[in-house]
Amino acid sequence: MAINIEFNDQEVLISFQADGAGFLTRLFSNQGIETKDWSKENQSLCLAFAELRAYQELNEESVTINDESVLLKHDAVAALSENAALALGLPETSPYILQADIQGVVGHHNFNLKATWSDGVDQITCERNGAILNTIDGTYRIPDPLFSAIETAEGFIPENTDFSGHWEALAHFRKLLGFVDEGEKSLEPTRGQRIKLTQALDNMEVYTAAAFSLHIDENENFSPMLFGSEINEKKSNGETINENHGCLSDVDQSIFDADPRRGFSSFDEAKGTYSLGANKYLIIDQNLLPALKVVRQKQKSSKIEQKEFLKNPIKEISTAIETHLEQTGQLEGFDDIQIEEIVEQVSVNLFVETPEYADRAIGIGVWERPNLSFVDKQSSPWMPETFGVQLGDQWVPLKVEETSILSDKIEEAIRAGQKEIFFNGITVECTAEHLETVQNLTSQQEPESGRGSGPAPDGDPRQKEGPVHAAILQENFLEMEWEPDIPKRKCVIPKECPSSVQTTLMGHQEESLLWMINAWESGLPGVLNADDQGLGKTLQTLSFLSWLKDNMENGEDIKKAPILIVAPTSLLKNWEAEVSKHLDAEGLGILIRAYGSNLKKIKQEGVLGTDIQDGTEKLNFDDLNVAVSTGNGHQFWVLTTYRTLANYQHSFRTINFSTVIFDEIQNIKNPASFNSHAARSVVADFRIGLTGTPIENHVADLWAIIDSLAPGKQASLKEFVSYFKDVTEKKMNRLHKSVFGEREGMPPIGLRRMKEEVIGDLPRKDYIIYREDMPAEQMQAYDAIRPQLKDAAKGSAIKLLHHIRSVSLHPDRVDTCGADHYGFADKSARLKAALKVLAEIKERKERALVFIEDHRMQWFFKELLNRSFGLSDVRVINGQTPIPRRMRYVDEFQQHLKQEDEFDVMILGPKAAGVGLTLTAATHVIHLSRWWNPAVEEQCNDRIYRIGQKKDVKIHIPLAIHPGYKDRSFDCILNALIKRKKALSRSVLWPPTNDDFDIRNLMEVLTDSEPKPLPDIDNFDYLKFENWIAEGMAATQEWSVRETPRWGDKGADVVFVNKHKKDCGVIVQAKHVSSPDTSIGHEAVEQVLRSSGEYGLDTPSLVVITNAKKFTGKAVELAHRKNVILVPRSHLSLWPEHVLA
Repeated sequence: MAINIEFNDQEVLISFQADGAGFLTRLFSNQGIETKDWSKENQSLCLAFAELRAYQELNEESVTINDESVLLKHDAVAALSENAALALGLPETSPYILQADIQGVVGHHNFNLKATWSDGVDQITCERNGAILNTIDGTYRIPDPLFSAIETAEGFIPENTDFSGHWEALAHFRKLLGFVDEGEKSLEPTRGQRIKLTQALDNMEVYTAAAFSLHIDENENFSPMLFGSEINEKKSNGETINENHGCLSDVDQSIFDADPRRGFSSFDEAKGTYSLGANKYLIIDQNLLPALKVVRQKQKSSKIEQKEFLKNPIKEISTAIETHLEQTGQLEGFDDIQIEEIVEQVSVNLFVETPEYADRAIGIGVWERPNLSFVDKQSSPWMPETFGVQLGDQWVPLKVEETSILSDKIEEAIRAGQKEIFFNGITVECTAEHLETVQNLTSQQEPESGRGSGPAPDGDPRQKEGPVHAAILQENFLEMEWEPDIPKRKCVIPKECPSSVQTTLMGHQEESLLWMINAWESGLPGVLNADDQGLGKTLQTLSFLSWLKDNMENGEDIKKAPILIVAPTSLLKNWEAEVSKHLDAEGLGILIRAYGSNLKKIKQEGVLGTDIQDGTEKLNFDDLNVAVSTGNGHQFWVLTTYRTLANYQHSFRTINFSTVIFDEIQNIKNPASFNSHAARSVVADFRIGLTGTPIENHVADLWAIIDSLAPGKQASLKEFVSYFKDVTEKKMNRLHKSVFGEREGMPPIGLRRMKEEVIGDLPRKDYIIYREDMPAEQMQAYDAIRPQLKDAAKGSAIKLLHHIRSVSLHPDRVDTCGADHYGFADKSARLKAALKVLAEIKERKERALVFIEDHRMQWFFKELLNRSFGLSDVRVINGQTPIPRRMRYVDEFQQHLKQEDEFDVMILGPKAAGVGLTLTAATHVIHLSRWWNPAVEEQCNDRIYRIGQKKDVKIHIPLAIHPGYKDRSFDCILNALIKRKKALSRSVLWPPTNDDFDIRNLMEVLTDSEPKPLPDIDNFDYLKFENWIAEGMAATQEWSVRETPRWGDKGADVVFVNKHKKDCGVIVQAKHVSSPDTSIGHEAVEQVLRSSGEYGLDTPSLVVITNAKKFTGKAVELAHRKNVILVPRSHLSLWPEHVLA
């Protein structure tokens, strides 16, 4: 292809034309190649388009992909990797040195930022058009962060900025060059791109704060504790965030807190930049600045106002954030519910509730948070006696007591200007990054104070005021203090679905309705509906509420009270829609919307703020209370959010509700959280919790959910945690019985059914494992990391585990992919397996969802699919996809239900897109990445396997097998962990997690060098070989063996039936040979195929297993075509756990 590039100082236009046409033909026809075909014409464009689309997702205005051209703003040009830029025909990266300097005096008109180019000796003459640099030697591309640094320097006008603005520009300029550790460092050594800083800039340190907590001292003064942008990733990974994670050192944080000239409190208002001393600067992220302005205002307020602020900082922070987002136009086009959700998410990301904050808040009487030190041990330090640390490319062995010594030596060397030191026989490079790594390791050794171990609160203090506080908030934390005494209730109408429900209930939904009615009648305080996703829990609940409403209407001596529904903000509209869809015109009665801007309509006249500011009611529910007193309360229902309930709990506690519904009740799973407290404070005769999402819980989370619905029906929290902290099948069975079994003639507290158990006509869901041996490059990368795990400390071990997990997907970074993107894919066992599966799906003209965690891999895989399968535009949904676009993608994909003979693929992030989406147009799920939490994987599967799915679905799981470690390969170890937890999930909502136990387990198995030992199989006879196969299946406790006749077995040597899944079976043809070098022919495949209909199993898995080294090509081809699983000698140690899903 011929590349045409046009550019000016604003943008770059790229187009391609076919090489075959003559010059005059191309000139006059202007016939270009459509962009959708670019990567088909030129393989290297696969990576380029992956990067462009990924950048476009966050910077839509910077990338425009037209039919025959691509228009790029210069920031997009600069953001490209070298390989991607060259593929697009852009110039090579500049070989020159960027010299960065400052001139004049900060705050004066002569102050300026300078960025010039040099060849190492002399300054060069050049002209810049955005990211394009023109010199006498040629035209070059300027990559980021150099481009942004130059833009900052050239865009800085000292006359237009005050003293504070000068410092902010300087700090930002230096921050952009932050990858430079010394005065001169190569960014891309192969291209010779370098940057040189003057001494003033070289010595400058710049920190960026993107989140904060509140540090409260012994005198009850508070100041912001700052965190970097990486903190939200740590939070999403479930890490406990404490003050040790702050982005500043203790010395710098103290300067920021209290320095009389430059500290936070020395200025009337929070600023965007702070000086922390000689050549040290702090930049405040623009989204964080409004929140810090609130903190500074409160520091200047009265002690009373300060205490009120500390009770609930999120409230005023949210107000400031909303104002900021409105003023900057970021809320345009969103409705009230969406705005509330956006503001809540931004606020939660900005404010970090550290254990130190919570504990100090207790000390000043803000919230008497319970001491649950016996609950959460997940953040306790775990470290072997000897360990080590990875510093750059060097592994440094350490003893525990040596970490502080190494830290001191690196710090001293940096101060002295030394680039390296000699420690324990190892040369250690002395950089700020390495110092931080060792310091973080050192901090892990310090024992926790014990204050605040246990779940952190989720935002608000507990309030003592309120007429029913003593009755509702009796706590069963340390011992059993309260179990409500509710007498049996009276049914005056038949126990059947009322006529007001317009939707015909399915059998399992009628059972649920009867269960709720019986539980209500029996006097149970509440119940948990934990039915699997897609079984219609909302319809079941609405049917019960309609029945309850009719029962109140017809019962003379039954109190007639309203209904309260508490739900996440994102589900409020769904509840209204479901009421309209399933109930008659009267619905649940008159709706009171108690959330968002609707609160203004029910606020008491002339009052400001929320209830928890002073413990008084701010919402006016007088009309509702009048309705209750006159016998008309059942004609109303109230819809609110968890956040609103917490903020206005006193107002809600003035009403005696007939029933309260907690949708997505996992929102209150933390027993020490304020949301959990607020939920328990609701006065309601009956309580219903809904959750269909399998969530990996800590033991205390499960207790909190049950105790919030049916207090006293479990043991005290302390006793419960002590018994169930060890996750065993026996204990999980006991827990299951206590929740989902009848007790003392009472209905069960909980109900949990899986789709396949209750829906007779639900399609099949089959899991298929694909074992693919690692290619040489992947195996070598794996081998380089694995030995480091044995002596790694906990923090390093987790990083190494993530690294080995990443290498098990692909040994290289996506941006290293050159022109041969197929060669890049061939380095990955999982990618190879996934592409084979997708080729088969294309042949059947079906659709698939592919779940990938890494964003770069998502976009690369998108372009790989576009090229490999001729797809026009594979959609990608991840955490960065805006909600409107996400919904559009879903609607477009679901159009395949109307036109089913088309192959299509959607790529999704497992956590961002694992819930809330219905994608039943697909019948295949491929887990290219597997999440640590198996519950997330099941959520992903449920995008296609739900009510509305008419076809059988298949879940495809590729495993990368290291030929040397076999079942000790990372993918196999993780697969075993996931299977164990899935098995336990049958006993409870989802098995409680123990992160430390899982880490130790993974480490122990990973570092065990020997795969599962095999017996002397070659000396077996055929019967003993069959018995060995059967024993392996029996050991899983998942399968029972069905006898086959000695003669006339129809090709089946061993038959297995799954104990838990209907009609799920396996038929095995065992081929034992005396010489392992014998090749097994296609006849073995034909034999097992003949047996498939002979044993009363619906589409069983068919397996041929042998001690021979290989199968013939004809056998492999037939097995592939007929979906027969082949297990050669090299994979016998994987039987059956990593052969059968």
